[in-house]
Amino acid sequence: MSSRPETVPEALEDRQDILVIEGMFCAACAASVEATLKKQPGVHDASVNFAADAAVLQWTGEAANDVVAAVQGLGYEAHFVGDHRDSKADKDDPARDMMLRLIIGVFFGMWAMLPMMALYLGIVGQAAAMPMAIAAGVFSLPVLLYSGLPFYRMGIATLRAGVAGIDALILLGVIGSVILSILNLVQGSSEVYFEVPIALIVLQLIARLLDLRVRRRARDAVLELLEMAPSSLTLIDDDGSEREVTLKEAKAGARVLIRPGSRLAIDGRIVDGRAEVDRSLFSGESIPVSVGKGDDVHAGERVLDAALTVEITASSGKRRIDSLAKQVRQSLAKKPAWQKVADLAARYFLWVAAAASVAAAVGVYLFTGNAESAAVRALAVFVIACPCALSLAAPMAGLTASASAARFGMIIRDLNAATAAANPERLFLDKTGTLTEGHPVIVAVHPEQGFDTNEVVRLAARAERFSEHPIARAIVAASGGELPAEDLRTSVEPGNGIRWRTADESIDVGKLSWLAGLDVAIPDVEESAATRVGVAHNGRLAGVIELDDPVREGMAEAIACLSDMGVDTCILSGDSEGPVSRVAGVLGVDHHAGLSPEDKVSTVEGAREDGLVVAFAGDGINDGPALAAADLGIAVDDATDAARTAAAVSFTGASVADIPKLIRLTRKTRRVIRQNLTWAIIYNAVAIPMAMLGFVHPAIAAAAMALSSISILLNATRARLPASA
Repeated sequence: MSSRPETVPEALEDRQDILVIEGMFCAACAASVEATLKKQPGVHDASVNFAADAAVLQWTGEAANDVVAAVQGLGYEAHFVGDHRDSKADKDDPARDMMLRLIIGVFFGMWAMLPMMALYLGIVGQAAAMPMAIAAGVFSLPVLLYSGLPFYRMGIATLRAGVAGIDALILLGVIGSVILSILNLVQGSSEVYFEVPIALIVLQLIARLLDLRVRRRARDAVLELLEMAPSSLTLIDDDGSEREVTLKEAKAGARVLIRPGSRLAIDGRIVDGRAEVDRSLFSGESIPVSVGKGDDVHAGERVLDAALTVEITASSGKRRIDSLAKQVRQSLAKKPAWQKVADLAARYFLWVAAAASVAAAVGVYLFTGNAESAAVRALAVFVIACPCALSLAAPMAGLTASASAARFGMIIRDLNAATAAANPERLFLDKTGTLTEGHPVIVAVHPEQGFDTNEVVRLAARAERFSEHPIARAIVAASGGELPAEDLRTSVEPGNGIRWRTADESIDVGKLSWLAGLDVAIPDVEESAATRVGVAHNGRLAGVIELDDPVREGMAEAIACLSDMGVDTCILSGDSEGPVSRVAGVLGVDHHAGLSPEDKVSTVEGAREDGLVVAFAGDGINDGPALAAADLGIAVDDATDAARTAAAVSFTGASVADIPKLIRLTRKTRRVIRQNLTWAIIYNAVAIPMAMLGFVHPAIAAAAMALSSISILLNATRARLPASA
């Protein structure tokens, strides 16, 4: 890869930045990058998370180019968030590359094992032993030279960075077994150990592939969020002419035209026009908001019913949506405390294994004076110490749990987060689209004298039939049957309603205050949390339609079940107080209304700082940062792609009411993982001393390593829920 430094942001004092790192293969990659970053001038602290493909830097920014160059020197691509090269869609799929290496390893590994088995079982004569040993070496070459390359590269990188881990252990184990085998062949001995590197490489490829399948890609979350805003816009020049420009060409102070039905690409302030704006990106509120001259609008919001002229206040890289994208990446890049402990243990594992290996070799040599026996003993210790079972413990349980969850319509994207938060103490829930259906429906119709309910709805539908407004769609859907085939005779009053006219008939549908301004007599009505729409026919009020967002079926029972499990629930919503308090009252939970995406994150992080294990369930892009910040993020059914990729778990067919089922599964999975880890630790605690004392030959060590891995795989199959759960 290129070692040329990329252009990075100008230096700023005492800042925190997100460095996107592409090409990390595993946790060992992240450890080497983290150690390298911490050595760079001006970097006070660095935390690298390979699952998020990113590093959080606490730094002065004085040596930005050096930071990027240092990472590129390890063989990775690096750039800061804000550069829209965040997405590397043209990169090769790492899972596909890993699968190809695994296929090569298994195929040629089997051919290499055939002559090795013949040698071990003694079924060939002395004359055929050497050809068999050579054949084993030849068949192992594709495994050694191709399948194992990623481990060698990372083993060297981690050794050079001084944070050697499993990859370095594999590298040294492969080198030792190959050198010892070649030396024996040169001396005319058929005692070879080619099965050792094959077992090391194949088992680790399986572990890495499984791990890759169950962890999330935070880069996708950032990409989906940024793609909600268009990349081009219509600029208004000083002479009033219009021209299409790219997002990067639009500068603060310029004026742009936003047409009806389009999304904003920039943040700005309205200088002309009035329209209804869909702000669900940030508020999650299903009902659009009326905005006019002097109001602020943001990239990603959609203008519904009229054109606006907007003066740019923030262009690409400085928009609110860019800040949210950075916040998602930052939350996902932070490592939990348990992961830091695991990284620390892994950092010293190689040195413990190396010390045990050297001690065994020295002891044998001092006792026997035989260098070959000492080398064989050292190799046996190295092989049996290789933590393949440890590497498989979590990924295999995760794959089983993921398969079980998928049967219930739940996709586990991040096993680490799901199992670490298996016992959430507080669950925050978004309202619109999570606890509720996410779109308005008619809940009541109040006809005036001379009209009936159906007539009021059909009158409103005749006027609203061509509108894309959410309320209009709800009214048309409820009208039933076919509406008259009439020409479009409507005019929109932005932020107020719609007027339908013929020579002898008129229909006005909109806010009651607007109808009153049209001299329509409006009776006194009681306050309600529902949205009210008045319908006037020929200048007379026909009736009032109430619309609301209904609570999803089964939520009351689910909340009660969560309470029995010790989980406290609370609603966090961008909606106004009225609708939120109504839903909270129905479900009997606490609530916070009128929250921005940033407010939701602050609430989640505040609960975590209080020592609580926090889960958050949501469906919108505005929920993305909170989903990433929570210990366990859950994207519910019908969630946006950005919400799904920011969450640890995505529901694709399950209901929000199935959250208790998810928690039961994660609890069981965590128990299985702990059992697997306990077995792996016991295995190493017993096997390493036995290998040091000479009770384990390298071939037996490879077999023991494989058997321990198989036991882990078998136990992992228990990480599932019964079909009737």
